[in-house]
Amino acid sequence: MPRIMRQAVMVIIRHERDVLLVQQPISPDGQPQWMLPNGPSGPGESLELALRRVVREQSGLAMQGEGLLVQVVRLVNQRSGEQAMTYLFELTGWDGELSTVSNGQIALPVCRFNSLEDTIAQMQKWPQASLRDPLVAYLLGEIGPGFVWLYRYEGDRERLVTRLRSSSLK
Repeated sequence: MPRIMRQAVMVIIRHERDVLLVQQPISPDGQPQWMLPNGPSGPGESLELALRRVVREQSGLAMQGEGLLVQVVRLVNQRSGEQAMTYLFELTGWDGELSTVSNGQIALPVCRFNSLEDTIAQMQKWPQASLRDPLVAYLLGEIGPGFVWLYRYEGDRERLVTRLRSSSLK
């Protein structure tokens, strides 16, 4: 049975109809790509604390209240026994202004609010289906909050196994 090897948070931060994207060097050739703020949770770190940290570190914004958990994605690699869990949140409140420096010391990634249409276009370029498809479906309004997605690797490709509506996330 696979064991959880990695947990991460990803967050939608809106300003009116715009969505915050952060430039991160994640492509295989090291070229920056635009993504939602995201990052792993540390050992023993709760998802809420990881979410607050990611928002602060990647944007300079301070999270107000709680984030709404909108999607959960599980990606399983049966050959290696590894799995990853990604928790997609939507921020319901934030304070501050986008910054390039946090606490006067830490350089932040480049970030900006983009139109919803541009954000969706950027997301559709992502090669990783397990992050791209749930997020794009949510942003397009095709689905609401409360879905759990299960993907498996087949060879070097991710395949959607099932998508379940969670009654507890309605």
